[in-house]
Amino acid sequence: MLSFAFTFHQVMAQFLDVVLHFGTFPGLNVPTSFHHCVFRHERFFAPNDASRFCIPQLGRSGMEIKHCYNLWAVEKSDSTHGKRAPWEIRQAGLYHSLDVSNGKATWVHIKANKELENRITEAYRSPGFLEADNLQTPQGSFSATLMTHLIVFEWCGENWRQYLNHWECESEKILTTIKNAPIHKVEKMLVDVNSNINDIMGSPAQQLSNAPTAHIGTISSRLTSWKSPTSATFMSKSSTLLQSSFVEKYGKRGLGESSQPAASKSTEQNFSPPQSPITTNGQTNQEKDPFQIFDEFKYKDLQHLHYISSKLHEADMIMKLDADILLAVVEYFKNFVNDSRTPLSLKSDSQEALLRFVQRTDSIVRDFEAERRRISTLITLLNDGKALVSTHNRPIPLSHPLV
Repeated sequence: MLSFAFTFHQVMAQFLDVVLHFGTFPGLNVPTSFHHCVFRHERFFAPNDASRFCIPQLGRSGMEIKHCYNLWAVEKSDSTHGKRAPWEIRQAGLYHSLDVSNGKATWVHIKANKELENRITEAYRSPGFLEADNLQTPQGSFSATLMTHLIVFEWCGENWRQYLNHWECESEKILTTIKNAPIHKVEKMLVDVNSNINDIMGSPAQQLSNAPTAHIGTISSRLTSWKSPTSATFMSKSSTLLQSSFVEKYGKRGLGESSQPAASKSTEQNFSPPQSPITTNGQTNQEKDPFQIFDEFKYKDLQHLHYISSKLHEADMIMKLDADILLAVVEYFKNFVNDSRTPLSLKSDSQEALLRFVQRTDSIVRDFEAERRRISTLITLLNDGKALVSTHNRPIPLSHPLV
């Protein structure tokens, strides 16, 4: 049926490049193209074109212009169930031919929903260049052609601001928390750890006389009291390595099996035990563990930042492709009006419509450029945030070597 309709209306063969963009590979749910845009056009103005392509029975003079293209835009999702975002990237394909002698036009548009169909139908019912009386002449039909193209252009240029607002809010949920992390408290606690380790790793005589078992026990208690998933394993290994080091250097007696238990007890009394989360009056210590900040940052958060970054890059590419197509269509109609073979009546009566078409298209392109600059800034902030999240998720090193 599609082949029959295209043959009857003499649709240009290049329009199949647009039609096939809506398909998927056989047996796979993979699109045949990834946000690919094309613009194809033909002109039949040669002296012998009228005799070669005219069909008087159908009211076709054979002198016509043909063009087709596709554009991408962002639309509200029909259903947000199971989706990360209430937005979807969708495309539309358009074919148009105009008989410059009698003003007859043929339109073919392809889209997954009726958004464009409803907009074009509503525009043809409203007063203006698209009224039926204005379509009886080549000049009125050409003006209506430009206005119809603008309907498609405006469709592809809207909703981008709201789309970027959504992803900006998503990224702020993660980045705001990591920016406000109490890193100064974590650093202070790590300084205490390094200070205690430096005491343990002092001179051998001092280590033996001061009963290193008490030191190790104190440090181990402090480290295990910090319930940080990032540093708990690292700290446990640190304590084990310290004990192994003393066993190798001084034997088991250096780790507490001394024949002088009284000295060990008096030494242990010189070291205060770590602060218990339960206070002396039986109440729980309400101070938040600074290492708990690392519990709030999972790899899924970093993956989500990568996902947001990919969606921003995708939007930037689509707006660049759409802007290129819009500028190409504008240049195409400028050349058509300035072509020496274009009828003089069509040139003189369409200047105002062409000027309006160019101005509104340039406005859409400028909006694209502004949104792309915003995307560039958001991507820079995201990259900084991903680096910050990656830094906070690394194991926290100690300044003193353990072996």
